[in-house]
Amino acid sequence: MLSDRVDTWTLGLRLGEALCVMLSAAIAYGIRFHIGWFPTPKGIPPFSWYAVGSVVAIGYQQALFQSRRWYAPRSLRRPPPWWTWLFASGALGLLFAASTFFLRAFEFSRGFLLLWICVLGAILLSLRLSVQRAFGRAAREVERVLMVGDALACRRLEPRLRQVSIQPFEVVGRASDSDQTPSTALGSLEDIPALVASHQVQRVVVATAGLTDRATRRIVRSLDEELVAIDLVLDLDRLSPEPYRVDIEDGIGRIVLQGPPLSGAALLTKRAVDLFGASLGLLLSAPIMAIVTLAIRLSSPGPILYRQERISLDGRRFQIVKFRTMRVDAERDSGPVFAESVDPRAYPLGRFLRRWSFDELPQLWNVLRGDMSLVGPRPERPHFVESFRRRLPRYAQRHWLRSGLTGWAQVNGLRGQSSIRKRLQYDLYYLRHWSLWFDLRILLMTLTHGVHDRENGPESRRHFGRS
Repeated sequence: MLSDRVDTWTLGLRLGEALCVMLSAAIAYGIRFHIGWFPTPKGIPPFSWYAVGSVVAIGYQQALFQSRRWYAPRSLRRPPPWWTWLFASGALGLLFAASTFFLRAFEFSRGFLLLWICVLGAILLSLRLSVQRAFGRAAREVERVLMVGDALACRRLEPRLRQVSIQPFEVVGRASDSDQTPSTALGSLEDIPALVASHQVQRVVVATAGLTDRATRRIVRSLDEELVAIDLVLDLDRLSPEPYRVDIEDGIGRIVLQGPPLSGAALLTKRAVDLFGASLGLLLSAPIMAIVTLAIRLSSPGPILYRQERISLDGRRFQIVKFRTMRVDAERDSGPVFAESVDPRAYPLGRFLRRWSFDELPQLWNVLRGDMSLVGPRPERPHFVESFRRRLPRYAQRHWLRSGLTGWAQVNGLRGQSSIRKRLQYDLYYLRHWSLWFDLRILLMTLTHGVHDRENGPESRRHFGRS
């Protein structure tokens, strides 16, 4: 199978696309400043700034394409539609503009950014189409494959191999010693070398589910003298339904069943979006927060802001900041409790602020500080986190990401008195399927639909719903 060479193809494609980012920047720079189609009243800026900017954009491009799984074998065989590349280029342009928001020493041309987006989309699509054509030529030969294992395991494995394999293959048959109906197999495990020779097999795929280690070693050793490739396939879905990663280094294979969903460039990209979004949000919401501050001062005695301890990334504690919506010392007698849908502890203006989420605006400062993210699982109080962890399996995995101002559960209506168990399912789905597109979708849904109800604590309405 060409899957043996997928890493080589992927590395070449990554380098090619990095060059495309830089080439498109050079082309857009030339069109904008040197062809004469556009006026340059401020003069022609040095190309060095734009070259540095294109290098920064390469990191965004690699993280974005990785999050969309555009380096997976299926995407290499058949790239996404043409409009996807233009949309991806636009997202890269926005990310680049966001990263230069605080850069005062140099201002990038908006005309350059627009040209860059168009040229980059066209070049990336052309490269992907060329790669698809090259794969088509390389994958014309059909590989002959012998499956080894029980009938059920092989039936589960074959369609999935066809999804991830670049080169088409033909299954000539199956070998097994464990079948209750031996007639469905070409032969036993001892017959594998003979079957390889008689059927001109090029690859033996061993479904290890149901095979002992001794049987697996015997199969591999029996093929030592044969010019045939061997794949040992683990049915990890039986062990864990979650996505997993396989690392092989210095002869040691490691299967990572769970772990932090973000690292490297993806983590930096999410943080860059948080910094830009929080800064822009604070700037745009400043008039609203000034009005709210004055209204709270006039309507209720006590501090303007309310601080409460919450749990975020890696279980670390932080002080969440909100506009105060309840009377002072609301939990002095009761201690930490879940608020009711109509909480008598909230004063009239506080109920209005909570209904329309205006009390959440100061949390943009938490995002800017790095305590929270724009999108992620909503933070809980330590008292309730311990309770949820004892009751709900895998609840702690929510803390692999920074807590968010909004989340996948909230935009799907899981707020107020909805089930904590159901919200956890949505939070874990978000962790498994995170991408920059997913974050942008959730933010758009938050802006269009709004999040009117609250989470737990004296400043909220969350209820530990039964499910």
